[in-house]
Amino acid sequence: MPVVVIPTCFVDPTSNSPGSIECRVFNRVLPALLQELLQLHPSLYTRFRQVDGQPRADWFNLYRDVDGEDLRYTPELVLGEDERVLLVNAIGC
Repeated sequence: MPVVVIPTCFVDPTSNSPGSIECRVFNRVLPALLQELLQLHPSLYTRFRQVDGQPRADWFNLYRDVDGEDLRYTPELVLGEDERVLLVNAIGC
């Protein structure tokens, strides 16, 4: 199961401490992994909203921990069993 490393402030906006949490996910294909991540941590989905009030799912990117590869451009990629990916802010705070 891949591991997603999420900065603490993304999950808990009231947190001022640097750090991160690790979230093990079952899905290994990017679109399904993102859906699972948003279900596990609904605060991610509600952090940024569009003008009409709808949640924005495009505010973050996933990067491979080892080589820094942006996974947006490879949606069909199947992640390895023990792959680590980093959740990063894509649109600024």
